[in-house]
Order: sequence, then C-alpha cells, then structure tokens
Amino acid sequence: SQRRVHGGALIAGLGLFGMAAAVYYPLSFSWTMFIFYPMANVGGILNTYGILSFMWLFPKHQNIIVSLTAAIPAMSDTFAIVGVELYNCCGISLATFFTALSASSFMAAGVCAVFTPGYAVTMQCALEQLGADEESTITPKPVLRQVVASSKLMWKRWVPNSLFLLFAYVFYMFCYYAGVQQLFYYRSILGKVDAELLTEAFAFIYGVGGAIAAISMGYVCDRFGFRNFVTIMIVVTLLYAITLLVPQFDVQLVSQVMWTITNNMYIICLTRFAVLYAPPEMLGCYSGVQTAIIGATQMVISPLIDLIINKYSGPLPFQLIYTIFTALTLVTGFILQLYWEVHPPPAPGGMPEDVPDEGRSCKKLVSISVST
Repeated sequence: SQRRVHGGALIAGLGLFGMAAAVYYPLSFSWTMFIFYPMANVGGILNTYGILSFMWLFPKHQNIIVSLTAAIPAMSDTFAIVGVELYNCCGISLATFFTALSASSFMAAGVCAVFTPGYAVTMQCALEQLGADEESTITPKPVLRQVVASSKLMWKRWVPNSLFLLFAYVFYMFCYYAGVQQLFYYRSILGKVDAELLTEAFAFIYGVGGAIAAISMGYVCDRFGFRNFVTIMIVVTLLYAITLLVPQFDVQLVSQVMWTITNNMYIICLTRFAVLYAPPEMLGCYSGVQTAIIGATQMVISPLIDLIINKYSGPLPFQLIYTIFTALTLVTGFILQLYWEVHPPPAPGGMPEDVPDEGRSCKKLVSISVST
C-alpha cells in the first residue's frame, strides 16, 4: 500500500542515518550497526515492492514492472562501488556518504507519498482488468488471515504449486549456491589472484548488468508469455552451467553475465506464478509463502551441501553440486511444462472459483482472455 511504500523509504532513511552515526562515532555507536543496517534493508525492501502497486495500472507490461523489483536492488549494489570511489578520489567519508543516502531516502519518501497509488486504487484497477463491475470493491484483511488464506489456496491447487515450487527451488539453489561459493570456486580452478579479480568484476557486472538483465527479461516474459519464459529459463540455466564448468578467466566472466540473467529470471518467474494463480489481494502473501517455503528448505539443505564440499578439496565437489542442480532444474522444468500442456496456467488474477468471498463486494466477475 501507499503507506508501506512511504514508510519503507522513511525507515530506510533512518537506518542509513544511524549507519552514518555508527561510522562517524565508532567507539560509542559501532554496536548500533546491528540495528540500523537491518533497518535500512527492511525499509528498502518495503519501498521497492511498492512498485507492484503499478502492476494492474499497466496490465500489458506487468512483468516489466515486476522486473524492477530485481533491477533496483541490483543497481543499489553499485552504490558500494560509488562509495569506495568517492573516498579514493575525493576523500568523502563513509559517514558523509551514508548521510547523503539518508537524505535521498527521505526525499524519496515524499515522492512516494505523492505518486504511489493507494490500495483502493490498485485493487479497483485489478477488478476492472478481471472484468468486475464498477461497484465491486476489495477490503484489505489482516496479514495473518491473508497468510492463512494464501496457504489454503496453495493446498487447494497443490499439484501446480508443488511442481512449480520444486522447479523454483532447484533453480534457486543452483543460482544461490554458485553465488555464495563464487570466491572459493574461483580459487579452486584459477588461483587466488584471478579469483579476487573475478570477484571484483562481479560487483560491477551484477550491479549494472543486473538492472539491464532484469528489465530485459521482464520484457521477454511480457512478449513471449510465461510458459515460453520458463522454457527460456531452462535453456539459459544449461548455458550457464556449461560456462561455469570451464576453468578459464574470460569464460568465467561470461558465466557471471549468465548468472546475472538467471538470477533475475528467477525473481520474475516467482512473482509471475503468484500473479497467475492468486487473486490480486493475495499476491504479496501468496508469493511470500512460496518464498518462505523455498528459504526454509534452503536452510536445511545448505548445511548438508557444505558438509560435502568441506570434506573434499579441489573444484570437483563444487562442480558435482552444480551439475546435480542443473540436472534437477531441467527435469523439474520439463515435468512442469508437461503439466501445463494439459492444464495451462490461468489468466492473471487466479481462477474464478478461487476468488475469496470474504473482503470482496462483487456483483459480477467474468473471465477474460489474457496471454500468460
């Protein structure tokens, strides 16, 4: 909603200001970094996801709007490079840099308060796109009840949700593990010097390239449809896996570009599935429940993978894990496409029979033909 977007920018501004104080007075306030850094992150996330409120205002470009939720964090990563360069070339301290970012966040809060559509406007646009009459309305429900309703809906449609979550999980784990183990893998195949150079290059490639890749992939999903987008994801994953296994410096640069593309495709894919299978008022919670399931599973599986990698030396353990997740991504993606061949994804807004009665005031709701 408008308040969350506005509040997110304010929280981020306060967090950044606190970080500036912690850096400027390290002896007295360095401990507050454990408070203000998470505060800035949470505020930034709340503010970023406010972009989704524009999704139903531009129904033909929903995936481009979704892609911005990936593009903005990618671009924000480049601020670390900016901060370092400002210090090296101009002597601008981190405290001053964080203060400037804090002031920018407060100004962004004012912009969001003016231009971000409110909940009522967003839901009314959604209902119009779904074919509801002009008198239809959606009343917001408490968060806990939304989470429960989203979980029940996922259970009701357990087959497509289970197949998609399996695909999304193995795809995510491949991207995630290759990312977090990047430096150690590079050391095992290229040595310490090249590993550090590649890691430094990745900050720029993901920052600038990530924003471009996210928006481009959003356009691809809009242009070719969700099912074709998933097929493209599978192909890109295979190409990424091939480049990742080649122990050459220049090929690993290409691999970083491929990782940047695949990682942003995952974010678009996860949100798009929720747009198709959940009513608009459940979108956030529905997607959040999916993400929570994937995250919880990752917390269980990751330590087991670490045990395997730490037990052996050299690149082989890394490459074995990458190969397994690549194969699982191909298999689960193929099974998901087979299911969609028989049961195609619904139009945005979920199936008519899944629309909740509670919180809705609708006289008429008809299905519309929308390319998914």
